[in-house]
Amino acid sequence: MRDAGLSENGNDQDRTVIGQDMKLPTTTGKNRKYVNLDNAATTPALKYVQHKVTEFLKYYASVGRGTGFKSRVSTLAVDEARNIIADFVGADQDYHTVIFTKHATEAINKISRRLPFSKQDVIISTWLEHHANLLPWRKLQKEKGTKVVHAKIHSEDGTLNVRDLLDKIDRYQDRLKLVTVTGASNVTGYIPPLKEIAGAVHKAGGSLLVDAAQLAPHKPIKMGKPDSPKRIDFLAFSGHKMYAPFGTGVLIGPEQIFEVGEPEQQGGGAVNLVSQDFTLWRSPPAKEETGTPNAVGIIAMAAAADKLTSTGMEKIGAHEDALTQQAMKTLTEIDGLTIFGPNDDTDQERLGIFTFKLNGLHHNLVAAILSYEYGIATRSGCFCAHPYLLEMIGVSHRQIDNVRKEVSSGKKANLAGAVRASLGIYNTTDDINKLVSALTDITENKRKYEKLYRQDEYTGEFYPKKVLPDYRQHFSLCE
Repeated sequence: MRDAGLSENGNDQDRTVIGQDMKLPTTTGKNRKYVNLDNAATTPALKYVQHKVTEFLKYYASVGRGTGFKSRVSTLAVDEARNIIADFVGADQDYHTVIFTKHATEAINKISRRLPFSKQDVIISTWLEHHANLLPWRKLQKEKGTKVVHAKIHSEDGTLNVRDLLDKIDRYQDRLKLVTVTGASNVTGYIPPLKEIAGAVHKAGGSLLVDAAQLAPHKPIKMGKPDSPKRIDFLAFSGHKMYAPFGTGVLIGPEQIFEVGEPEQQGGGAVNLVSQDFTLWRSPPAKEETGTPNAVGIIAMAAAADKLTSTGMEKIGAHEDALTQQAMKTLTEIDGLTIFGPNDDTDQERLGIFTFKLNGLHHNLVAAILSYEYGIATRSGCFCAHPYLLEMIGVSHRQIDNVRKEVSSGKKANLAGAVRASLGIYNTTDDINKLVSALTDITENKRKYEKLYRQDEYTGEFYPKKVLPDYRQHFSLCE
């Protein structure tokens, strides 16, 4: 795997992912090249990943349970995948354990179940977080009484109020168990100062968990040496955001933590011995991976990590940074368009994620027009980070409570939101130009588009009044 695939200007990078050269029908009657700017949700698969998965499938068998030739090959492949993932983030395999999960959400939930929390403990999170890094702690607080507090954000630019976080770490240092923070926001692309946060957490005697689902495919990550005051103690991320399909995530943390207690999911594969009276558990990571592992997903994720490493994470970051600067410059020139998050006037580090609104147009309508008219994939809504986005938009607690009452009474959720465009390794300057051109056209032709689309009263989504494309002619499981 020596082909880095990323040219100096990135213009040939679309050839490294599956389906990026597809031409799809639009309501204009023209077929347009598909422009995928929804990478923050899920990335397309790298062609290298497809190649390695296809190569592996002929050897696919049960992992760790068979003496057959294919089973041996599959078991060794999963072991190798664990090594690749550890190297990808600089984990120390003499200290850390690499646990495969379904996704980052399951990984974070596992931590909430496996660390020995009590009523005396304090967990500090932030209002930057994806729901996956908010709700497990809320549930833990309800069930065990563990205190959960949240650091504030600066609503004007979506950045973390680092001073507030540091103050809370200092205030609760005698009880601090865990600080859990995103590696990069899936809404604004903002990257918190992880090393500064880590230093404060460890000085206070706590541990640091980083949700790196959004960060992993874009910037290099190093967990740090086990005795480093700026280390990351627990790290979670997902394959589906780093060009690897098939549903796999990973949790990396100190092995000794998982040697204690019982796994939250129990069954075959996690035990050495089960009698009528007792259970003897295997050592981590097997203890935490109950059931037959998703070998294909694991191979896909490791292949993606291997490809990203050989390409060079610094090179990938530089390519995406250049596109981000171009996008920020050109998007802000569109009349009536507001971008949430850090802007060019700040020195805050960010990823190529642009969440915005167009004055006078519903966010779902903008996303629908981009898709149906221009073949540009974005996302609209609150991006599984409601507290964060709604504060930046300026939605009051009273408005949120009114929505809650409406939903409780069976009405649709009429929640505010925005549109998100997000970049990947394969995107080009041409993709940015197409987005800017489309948004400019939408801005200049608001009334025309409002007449061409209808809103579903239950989902809030918009659809063209014309006949929708026949999606089944593109793919169906049935012959």
